[in-house]
Amino acid sequence: MAEQDGGTHAALDEHFADGFGKIVFHGGLIRFHLSSLSLTEVDDKNQPLMKPQRQIIMPLSGFLNAYAAMGDLVKKLTDAGVIVRSENKTSGDDGAT
Repeated sequence: MAEQDGGTHAALDEHFADGFGKIVFHGGLIRFHLSSLSLTEVDDKNQPLMKPQRQIIMPLSGFLNAYAAMGDLVKKLTDAGVIVRSENKTSGDDGAT
């Protein structure tokens, strides 16, 4: 269970995801799936499939604020040496290792 913030709010529900699945912009809202590896379904290479578990819906402004916050966190993690950028970036590669 999540920690409480000094007792002013109840603990938040926590949901684990291995990553994002589909991300769609429609009707002024961003909708994206939080996905997890399936325990029972595999692809043709016998690798677990990513299966959507939850959908998060937010306005464009909230999505852009979250995007900026994640960028700030990536910068902090890079500065701290937690994320190491690769010099040999290829198309579609974010460079993180």
